[in-house]
Amino acid sequence: MRKVSPSKDAFYIRCIALVVSQINCDGMADSAN
Repeated sequence: MRKVSPSKDAFYIRCIALVVSQINCDGMADSAN
């Protein structure tokens, strides 16, 4: 397991969560329309 600084790790986790939530929102909007 590679070592990553906590701040950078949290940054990547937040970015991934943001992208995933964005995809989920787009999916919901598509199904609603």
